[in-house]
Amino acid sequence: SLTAVQDMCLLPGTLSKLVVASADRVITLYELQDHAGAPRWSVHGRMLLKDMPICLAAWTHVADEAACLAIGTDVGSVPIFDARKLVSLLRDDRVRAEMVRGAIPVRAVERALILTLPLHKDWVTQLVYEPGLGALVSGSLDSYLYVTQLDWPQDAVPSHTPEGVALVLADPEHCRRMCTVRAHGKGIVWLELIHYAGRKMCATSSHERLVNLWNLET
Repeated sequence: SLTAVQDMCLLPGTLSKLVVASADRVITLYELQDHAGAPRWSVHGRMLLKDMPICLAAWTHVADEAACLAIGTDVGSVPIFDARKLVSLLRDDRVRAEMVRGAIPVRAVERALILTLPLHKDWVTQLVYEPGLGALVSGSLDSYLYVTQLDWPQDAVPSHTPEGVALVLADPEHCRRMCTVRAHGKGIVWLELIHYAGRKMCATSSHERLVNLWNLET
C-alpha cells in the first residue's frame, strides 16, 4: 500500500544505499549500484520500527569512522544504527526468515543498534551531524534545539566487533548535552547548520514563520 514518505538520506561511504522513511513505520533501503542478483534501485531490505520515523540522518562518525544511521521518531527518541551492520543483517537469511508482510521487525536487527538517545518529548523533526563537534544536532516540535556529543565505546559498534565477542549497548548517559536552546514557541520544523567565518551556527524555523539564528559555540 502507498503511504507518505517522511524523509530520505544516503548512507555514507561506499554503502551506496538510499534510505527512505515512511509513515507506515517502515525504513526501506534501495540499491544505488548494480550487483549480482540486485540491480540498481531494487529493494535491499525493509525494517519495521516500533515508532513512526519523522526524519533521518546518516554520517561517518569522526571519532571511530562508524557509519551511522539515525532515525528521529514521533515519540522523541533517536535510535542510532551501525549502518554497515544493518545493511548486512537485512540480507541475512536467518533475519529475513522473520519478515512480516515484506518488512523485518526492528527486534530482528537490534544487533545493529549502537544506542537510543531519549532526546525530545515530541516529534523529532530534523537531525544533522556536526563533524567538527562530533555531535548530533536535533530539533523537535517540543520547541527545543539540542546539540548532543556522541560518545560510545569501541565495542558498541557492531561492525567493529569481531564475531564471538559480546556487544556492548552504548549508554546514552555518556553522550553529553553540549547545547540546549528553546528555539521557538511553536516547535521547530526545520534546522540548517551554517559555517561562516570560522563560526558554527544553526538556523531554525517554526510554524510561527520565524527564522532564528543560533551560535552553537556559546
